Amino acid sequence: MARGRTTEDLRPCPARAQRAAIVQRRADAVELRLAGADPLTVGRKLAAAQADIEELRALEGARLDRLYLVAYRRAVRDGELQAIDRALRIMERRARLLGLDQPVRTEITGHDGGPIKVAADATSDELAALIALTDPAAARDEE
Repeated sequence: MARGRTTEDLRPCPARAQRAAIVQRRADAVELRLAGADPLTVGRKLAAAQADIEELRALEGARLDRLYLVAYRRAVRDGELQAIDRALRIMERRARLLGLDQPVRTEITGHDGGPIKVAADATSDELAALIALTDPAAARDEE
């Protein structure tokens, strides 16, 4: 069934690390709900975790900025190749931290490049639920 474009379709695709964090947060929410936590408690716990992540990301970014400044000065002033390499490595790390790099396409296959075998006792509903947990966009596409 075709559907119209929404604002979700226009948002940039999150980087691999961001997608992994989203999947982990959803799994954590499911575990909390299964343990009996009410939706408000689940939301508060996940919001606190997200704030901690953002604070840590900002701290790491500031550290990288300071390190980059030192390496950049030596690279420009002295033309030192080791300092140039170090500055480039810091730039690469910062890009990964901020999700600036384009995601790398990864294909998962079974033994010798063949298909992945799925247990015969898994129902299509169970498989759909697993797909929805790990890739909500794919679950929406199938609707």
